[in-house]
Amino acid sequence: MRKMKTLFKRQFENHNIVKCLNEVEPECQWVLNRRRLGNRKN
Repeated sequence: MRKMKTLFKRQFENHNIVKCLNEVEPECQWVLNRRRLGNRKN
């Protein structure tokens, strides 16, 4: 199973997440554009 990308960019310090930014990751922009349907695993 592959890990899912996070929709929003995160800010790291010393390998820890410090803050979640209001910027969308470029490779996840398709979610907001509704170009494809997301998958759901049962």
